[in-house]
Order: sequence, then structure tokens, then C-alpha cells
Amino acid sequence: MNNRFILKIKNSCCVILRAFAENPLCTIAFSFLIVLALGVFIFYRYYVLAEFSELKTTGKTLEFQEELYRQVLKKWQERDERLESAGSQKYLDPFQRE
Repeated sequence: MNNRFILKIKNSCCVILRAFAENPLCTIAFSFLIVLALGVFIFYRYYVLAEFSELKTTGKTLEFQEELYRQVLKKWQERDERLESAGSQKYLDPFQRE
């Protein structure tokens, strides 16, 4: 039973592929319809549903943490100072002749 089912699927695939090979215009039209359907699906999924879906909010408001901001800013300034001081050191060029 299983072998007959597999043979039916194989034969039907061969018939479909042969029909597409014999009619290139039909193949192009079928490919165009598949691409068009895929484009409509992607448009619907990512634009239409996103446009009309309600945003889920937690009700929690965002607060600006000024103390944390100052700490981060201080660390950035320290890092900038270290980078600037490292860039001012002159190193010997090992490839230059004396």
C-alpha cells in the first residue's frame, strides 16, 4: 500500500513537471502567481496586521535615572581621558634606520 502511494505521487509529479517543461508560458505564469501570492502574504502579515493590531503596554512608565546617567557619563569621560593619554605617547619605529 505504501509503495503504491509513493508511486502515485512520483507519477503525478512527473506529469506536472512534464507539463511545465512543455509549456514555458504556463511555467512563467504559474511562477508569477506563486511570487504574487507570497508577496501578498508578506504584505498582509507585516503591514496590515501590524497597522491594525493593538499595542500591548504594561502600564509601567519609563523614568529617567539621572544618577545612573551620571555614573555612565563619568566612566565614559575616564575612558576618553585614558585613550587620549595613550595616544600621546611616542613609540620607537622598529623599521626605521638609525
